[in-house]
Amino acid sequence: MNILIMFFALLMLVCASAGATDGEALAKQRACLGCHSVQHQGISYPPAFERVAEKHKDDPEQIKHSIRYGKGKMPAHPTLTDAEIVILTNWILGLELKK
Repeated sequence: MNILIMFFALLMLVCASAGATDGEALAKQRACLGCHSVQHQGISYPPAFERVAEKHKDDPEQIKHSIRYGKGKMPAHPTLTDAEIVILTNWILGLELKK
């Protein structure tokens, strides 16, 4: 089993046991879904989260970095905690695994 998948599975268990909210609820709460869609439908900007997961499935640090510091037209999100960024990243990457 891929070490990254094992790491994120363990991290998701730790976050869940700490009472963290799920990624989709957090994405709604933090207005991520105001710009991004979840499912990919043709060419879209900003990219749908499924597209982000597909593109960065082997590089979760890039997703975390983009969330924290912004990328292109996406603004930085300095008020998100490290735990929230992990939850969002895991949720986004989980979309790729469900395909």
